[in-house]
Amino acid sequence: MLATIALLVAIVLIALGAFFYQRGNSDKTAPRAWSLFEWLIPGRRAEQTPSLMRYLLGFDEPRTFLVLFLNNMEMRPAGGFIGTYALVEMDNGRLTDLFIEGTELLDARAPARQVTYPPPKPLQDYLKITEWQFRDANWSPDFAESAAWALWLYKIEGGRAADRIDGVIGITATVLDELVNLTGPLTANDVTLRPGSAADDLEYEVEFAFASRGIPLKERKAILHDLGKAMARRLVGMAPMQWKNIIDTFERLGREKHLMIYSVYPELQEVIRGHNWDGEMQPFAGDGFMVVDANLGALKTDHAMRRYYNYTVRPSASPAGKRQNEFEGTLTARYEHRGAYDWRTSRYRSYTRVYLPEDAVVTNVEGFVDPEHPEWELPPDRGSRAGMQVLGGYVRVGSGETQDIVVTYTLPPRVAKQVTDGVYTFSVQKQLGLIDPQLTLDLDFGTKRHTETRVLKEDYALTLPL
Repeated sequence: MLATIALLVAIVLIALGAFFYQRGNSDKTAPRAWSLFEWLIPGRRAEQTPSLMRYLLGFDEPRTFLVLFLNNMEMRPAGGFIGTYALVEMDNGRLTDLFIEGTELLDARAPARQVTYPPPKPLQDYLKITEWQFRDANWSPDFAESAAWALWLYKIEGGRAADRIDGVIGITATVLDELVNLTGPLTANDVTLRPGSAADDLEYEVEFAFASRGIPLKERKAILHDLGKAMARRLVGMAPMQWKNIIDTFERLGREKHLMIYSVYPELQEVIRGHNWDGEMQPFAGDGFMVVDANLGALKTDHAMRRYYNYTVRPSASPAGKRQNEFEGTLTARYEHRGAYDWRTSRYRSYTRVYLPEDAVVTNVEGFVDPEHPEWELPPDRGSRAGMQVLGGYVRVGSGETQDIVVTYTLPPRVAKQVTDGVYTFSVQKQLGLIDPQLTLDLDFGTKRHTETRVLKEDYALTLPL
């Protein structure tokens, strides 16, 4: 559904290029382009931040990017299901080539492999998939890791220009909504994308309404090109001040993890990280958690799900814990299904992972269930990554129902020592592409209590003096 954005990558997502070059040739307009860049970002000269801009726009040399369109109405760990992808080539600030197709087409024509690579175990267990394919590449919640896997699978499946891709760009359906909010309604071939519902409008057209309009299945996505062109014309015609609003919007979308970039060049990945567009995970410096969902065969049901993360800290109630100045943390991740069953909404099914500090001592886990018998609770799968431990299991929530995952643990000794020394540090890393989960904290250290509730639009960190 998100292929319409592909025609805009050079205009907006790859930052300013088409706008700078909308008139004349590059030799005549290049100085004006860099002057406008300096005007849009006051106090920063273009040559002072050339690496990322020159890289993305192909000013230093022609560049090729793999763009993943991540449908966050069907959540996957790194932002959403990869339903569509694009190959974008930039040369000296101009879009020189663009190729778009559904990931199912690439997967279907992939040559037979001499050695198949098994997908992550939850995909084997719950979707009965035996071979890892490009559309399921983004299983890691760290975008750099998922992008690297996507490049590898794209190459072994015979993707175009696989040997000369310079980077991977991920964008979610939220980006489309934000753009239409800026441009106003867009219409092409009697299909209209409306502010506030653009992603839903496009989803309905390419998944359902096309049939009632007599459009063959194979041609249902042709509308994406026409809508993309309509948006491109609208954006290029905007005044410079409006372009500044677009740039500000994309800076925010990066912080909120709806726009991610990965470069195959480590030095440029460092620059991307400085812009908060990397989507990478970090070990917890103090206390903290991250919850990661993976929609497994639940249609586009994430649009109907509301998520609530409630986290409490209390002094240990056990005599031994009191003597050792221990503290107990309890995370409750609540899933509330507010939708009714229809063409895009089903019972919610997710393989959910909870990331905690590696040195926390988990004492109890509740809420993971058997897929076929949800009344049966199962112990969590356990794993690890650098600086973190991972608990995973199956979540199943019907329409009008709620489901809680509850994890109780003893805070790491180093965090308890911080508390004794007079400070508590805590952080939450938000899953890529996730829309507005609610975070509630109730932290009681005996001598001081802190409570707050907020919408978790981006990563959150707290330093609490005690």
